[in-house]
Amino acid sequence: MRLAQELSPVELEHIVSSIQRFLFWDEDTDGPAGWNLDRPCSGADLVDRVTELLVQHDLAPTNAAGQLTA
Repeated sequence: MRLAQELSPVELEHIVSSIQRFLFWDEDTDGPAGWNLDRPCSGADLVDRVTELLVQHDLAPTNAAGQLTA
């Protein structure tokens, strides 16, 4: 597992912009896609997506077998 301070500026920018999109990018409206501060978001869905993002960047703790730890 990497530490947050080991991230490059590009990696950090990717993580933050991804989380912003998870939270606020709305393609489900009747109008054009865009930023929506009131976009409904499931807490469980958000946790799953952020977890996947952290795993992609090796920022999630794993055990010796490489499995995510609780």
